[in-house]
Amino acid sequence: MAQNKTRFANWKRGINKDTPRNQIRDDEAVDLNNVIYRSGDWEKRPGYTTPYTDTGAALAINEVVDYVSIGGVSTLLRGHPDGIDYLSTLTWTNRLNLGTTRAVTDKWFFAEGDGASYACNGLDSVYQSTDPTSVSYTAVTWDTSTVGSLTGTTITRANIPLFMNSRLFLCNTTDGTDGSLPYRVRYTNVRDYNRTEGSTGFYDFNDTQTGIEAATTLLNNSLVLFKEDVVGIVQNTGNPVLSPILKFEPGILAPKAFCHLPNGAIWYVSKYGFHLFAGGLPEDVGRNRVREWFFSQLDRAYAKNVYCWADIENAEVHTMFPTGNNEPDKDLIYNWSTGNFYTWDIDGWCGFYRDRYQSATNRYLGSASGIVKLAGGATDGVTAISATLETKAYDHADLMNISRPMDATTAMNTPNYIQANRIYSDARPAATVFYLGSADYGTEAPTYTNSAALTDTNGYQPVANIDPTTTAYLSIKATGFDNISEITTEWSEAGDL
Repeated sequence: MAQNKTRFANWKRGINKDTPRNQIRDDEAVDLNNVIYRSGDWEKRPGYTTPYTDTGAALAINEVVDYVSIGGVSTLLRGHPDGIDYLSTLTWTNRLNLGTTRAVTDKWFFAEGDGASYACNGLDSVYQSTDPTSVSYTAVTWDTSTVGSLTGTTITRANIPLFMNSRLFLCNTTDGTDGSLPYRVRYTNVRDYNRTEGSTGFYDFNDTQTGIEAATTLLNNSLVLFKEDVVGIVQNTGNPVLSPILKFEPGILAPKAFCHLPNGAIWYVSKYGFHLFAGGLPEDVGRNRVREWFFSQLDRAYAKNVYCWADIENAEVHTMFPTGNNEPDKDLIYNWSTGNFYTWDIDGWCGFYRDRYQSATNRYLGSASGIVKLAGGATDGVTAISATLETKAYDHADLMNISRPMDATTAMNTPNYIQANRIYSDARPAATVFYLGSADYGTEAPTYTNSAALTDTNGYQPVANIDPTTTAYLSIKATGFDNISEITTEWSEAGDL
């Protein structure tokens, strides 16, 4: 039989985990792990280093943030279950020691404004530092005096602090007037950050019986309040201070399962999927491509540890989640510029993209044992990174470039089985290993039995010569590459077996 060649390239839409592998599009792949899509190539993802000296006990990190003082001095802060540290040169220095370790699901939220940093974890006091580089975090002392007919109240605890329009907003609060109200947002007076009026200084988002899980600000004088079952947008109109303008479903999966994108949109994860919104109704992203796979992989017992962050320079949003224990060990990446998904194997409680003008642009990961990792390099510390690309299941019609549905004559003359034994590729390095996978129906995972390394000899196109594989559906897997954009398989008709 004549030898034929078919070129597999692009995969620009990234992975498709939901659809049977013989039915996904030609520009999708079954697996793209530890890779990134940049400049038209799939490249092995960058690694990380651990340049900072750890201090204290082995505590999981649940937040890494940047603080910039009024004078323009920038420093990193890390929140962990026992307190807050700041980065002094290459060593972490404690700025709050709670003395009692909190659960890894109790998240830190930070807010920065008007010359101070505020921090809350939902269990302890509202903490403030006027300059974390030199001043420890201490509990805010509240003004409870009576002014006219209004009496100030003490905020015992809160989950989330936010700054907007010269006010400090505190979400999911417990106060000295009404006790614990998970749906309440209390706010201070203008530029008076330790006074909130007990009888008037609050807004109740109490449409449902769940509490406020997360909150953030929008540019149009609005707060976004995430609950488990619903999301509300309230606007700082002046009088009243907060008024509702929009409410929609679904709610959020975890306290840190959201992040801002540079166009004003917000990405968040719900119990049903991935969503983008910019103040209007949310848009579902990744439906029937990765959603079912994500929830099949997620360790739901620790779903509260899902964390999202945006790499603005590369137009990528990361969703880090646990698959079999409490620590996130998988990263699902969505590129909002190209619209593709891919995955990384990486341990990280949280991520952070530093783009303040006072400091160099860097990407940080907060992981176990109090370690803050810096992205970059070719390894994860000293561990080699293994990249994987796995194509869809191609049948004879795909390889012969026959559009479906086939007419009766073409189908009659088309072989049921094909044989492949050689692969060409532009993969680098030349030692990239290719596997041929065979399957009878195409819907099941193929059996990868034959493999060979790519060789580049005497200036010819690099080729992997593999023991012949005869199959109805053919899949190709590549591992150990640094970059790859094209695979060409040489095949012949094996007839009806």
